[in-house]
Amino acid sequence: MAATMGAGMLICKFLGFSITGNLENLMCAGIYGGLIVGLVGGSLYLYGLYKHHSME
Repeated sequence: MAATMGAGMLICKFLGFSITGNLENLMCAGIYGGLIVGLVGGSLYLYGLYKHHSME
């Protein structure tokens, strides 16, 4: 993972792109990805609890 990020930074430097801008985009994508996975996982967990308790 770190080697891939390093290679990406080198490519950005040689192509003239902003390294900090690309790191910000990567961070935002990771944060939003984590939020989506967390919301879906939490919803499925709560659904499982509700389903288990409603059958008693």
